[in-house]
Amino acid sequence: GSFDKLMEQYELVIIEGAGSPAEINLMDSDIVNMRMAKYARAPVLLVGDIDRGGVFASLYGTVKLLGRQSRFIKAFIINKFRGDIEILKPGLQMIKDRTGRPVIGVLPYINTGLPEEDGLILQHHPPSASSLKSHLQPSAFSLKPLIKIVVVRLQYISNFTDFDPLLYEPDVEVLYSRNPSDIENADIVILPGTKNTVKDLLFLKEEGIEASIKRAYEKGIMIIGICGGYQMLGKRLSDPYCVESHYKELEGIGLLNIETVFETTKITLQVEAELNTSAFGLQHPAFLRGYELHMGVSRGDIGLFKIKRLSLQPSAFSLQPILDGSMNGHCWGTYIHGVFENDHFRRAVINSARMEKGLEPLPFTYSYRDLKEQMIDSLSMTLAKHIDMPFIWRLIS
Repeated sequence: GSFDKLMEQYELVIIEGAGSPAEINLMDSDIVNMRMAKYARAPVLLVGDIDRGGVFASLYGTVKLLGRQSRFIKAFIINKFRGDIEILKPGLQMIKDRTGRPVIGVLPYINTGLPEEDGLILQHHPPSASSLKSHLQPSAFSLKPLIKIVVVRLQYISNFTDFDPLLYEPDVEVLYSRNPSDIENADIVILPGTKNTVKDLLFLKEEGIEASIKRAYEKGIMIIGICGGYQMLGKRLSDPYCVESHYKELEGIGLLNIETVFETTKITLQVEAELNTSAFGLQHPAFLRGYELHMGVSRGDIGLFKIKRLSLQPSAFSLQPILDGSMNGHCWGTYIHGVFENDHFRRAVINSARMEKGLEPLPFTYSYRDLKEQMIDSLSMTLAKHIDMPFIWRLIS
């Protein structure tokens, strides 16, 4: 239904699969790979990760395991290649001879700097501020990181790319951690979004991390909650419909004077927000952009942001401004994802921590939106250089 709706509005729809299209134990129920391609009559480009090894076996094996369904695969792309392309070329010809499909591109291993796809990166290769800051101008290196921000690494962390803009700030160090020492010696502690607020809250309690967050607050460290993290910082969470767990009610961390009830309807909308400027020492009204993605509804001491929900279709969501967010001393939270992509607001939060340490506030440092556009352009040029684009244009036409 979603695909048909998109096809009514657009001339070209690009579909991304998920994982391998030849998971033989899941083929009967897999709707995101070859079954979707068959429904859409879409040509398929199969991408193999050579960095993990065995890429030719992976490409060849996928074609053989798919059998008749492999007819939708028109070509291969090899990703994350390091080394001499001349050594690889005989293998490219052999895979074409054996499968009848060409390799139309070999992409080099590069650090794009763009947001990662999922939280697995945090377990193996946490984002490196030094490598990411290489995308900025040399002047960005003139400051030694002075503000330490710890993002609590939840078990079911989601939307962790909310904090990518902080990685590029020249005076900031970002660390994903559950270590009490890191939490209690940070300048800012952030509780991020989560795919399961109740399970992660129980995890924080069982592992003693909740106690560390409370001790950090008592020391004067700024505590921030985004979405699920915002809900956890409240007094109580209620789940009357057992949306998230079998717990009907659970005590929160208690740093914010709010209570959350999990509803059966999920809010998924872009928003515009007006900030209560006095909360962060801003002189003029601040207007932010972001999005909501949550099941819960929070009530209580709320009013940090006045938000307008944006909808493609006229609805009750878009008619009236809604109050969002809560603040209690140096603890605050919001449902707004992407809030740190707003440059002046991000800088105001960091400057608040700087002044707490007796440091002078910094003026505007960089535009995250412009930086992201530069990184997308750079990636586009790399793709155009290493992929047979005329082949793709022919598939499209």
